[in-house]
Amino acid sequence: MASGDWSYGWVDTGSDRVAARLHALGVRQGESVSLLLPNCITFAVLWFALAKLSAVAAPVNTAQRIADFAAGRLCAGGHDPQSLDQAVQISLRGVDGR
Repeated sequence: MASGDWSYGWVDTGSDRVAARLHALGVRQGESVSLLLPNCITFAVLWFALAKLSAVAAPVNTAQRIADFAAGRLCAGGHDPQSLDQAVQISLRGVDGR
């Protein structure tokens, strides 16, 4: 996602949309979802989306090996990391024209 000036409204709308997508993928209340992201707007949107679902954001050190995700050792609930990433990207398209 390109950098820019984001508003609280943009983050709120984006996190609503991401929460809906994550729920459709099966993320539920109390479930832990690993976040392997640097400090960026996407991290903030995901954090709020998970809070709206009453799910738990579990930040992972960005130095963690991707192979651990592929082997399913870090992605709780059996959710495919690729599917979660696509859900976020799709959900944020078109929020306030971005």
